[in-house]
Amino acid sequence: LDSDNRWLPGKLKRSLEVFRQYPDTDIVYADVIEIDEQGRESSRRNMRRYSGRITPYLFRDNCVSMNTTMVRRKCFDEMGGLEVGRRAADDYELWLRFSARYTFRYVPEFFAEYRVMADQISSNKDRRFASNEQILRNFQQRFPEAMSPGEFRQGWSHFFTRKGRHYASIGNRAQALKDYGKALAAWPLHQAPWRALAKLALTGR
Repeated sequence: LDSDNRWLPGKLKRSLEVFRQYPDTDIVYADVIEIDEQGRESSRRNMRRYSGRITPYLFRDNCVSMNTTMVRRKCFDEMGGLEVGRRAADDYELWLRFSARYTFRYVPEFFAEYRVMADQISSNKDRRFASNEQILRNFQQRFPEAMSPGEFRQGWSHFFTRKGRHYASIGNRAQALKDYGKALAAWPLHQAPWRALAKLALTGR
């Protein structure tokens, strides 16, 4: 449990209940409440999350909230734990690796609080995108059968579109154009990078 996270009462009990209800589940996870540095609630908005075979969704973005998870021991025994020495997105690599073999169960409840602070490691978007891209490339090399070739192409298109939108939002037009180009090269029929390009042309962002 990271220093900026806090479990809500009943988290462990509820996780065990889900495992008993769904014995074929290997990883249980849920939603988080964002809090500020003083511990005051700031948001209950969460990204979309998924159950079952979630590799195609995870490849697009990390949808598993680390501080809400409970994982069967066999997953660590069979596939190892967090990679030593990784400074950013170490949990993302773990969930991708586990998704190649194990079943996830999303619980639409709040299991934990996540503290948002200005100097968090995750707030460095350049480092985070670079780390995520390396994680995705390593995953595709290690687990080429985890998804179909088409799913990998779609995943890369989503990733580069998301990355391009970030750089467009901070005014780095050149980098945004480069990433949108990679998104379209991966999946030319994906509408999102086309829409992002149109927005960039019209607004500069």
